[in-house]
Amino acid sequence: AEAHLNLALDESQQILERTFRDLLTRECPASHVRACEASGFSPALWQRYVELGAAAMGLPESVGGLGLGLVELGLVAAESGRALAPVPFA
Repeated sequence: AEAHLNLALDESQQILERTFRDLLTRECPASHVRACEASGFSPALWQRYVELGAAAMGLPESVGGLGLGLVELGLVAAESGRALAPVPFA
């Protein structure tokens, strides 16, 4: 029997991707990126990331994190890169 790898995002992953894409479309236009060029950081945008749980995504629930996996972290990283978001998400 052949094994098939399912690369489709589940519903919660699609929502996560869309949430960050919508946030960055709204709050991180090229003009904002340019305005943050000297500091390389946007405190207001990072606060929105924190509010959405980005700072706790990869941490286990046992220490107060969300316990999400590499796919979810990758989705946020990809959306951040798409927008050149000046935030310390790594």
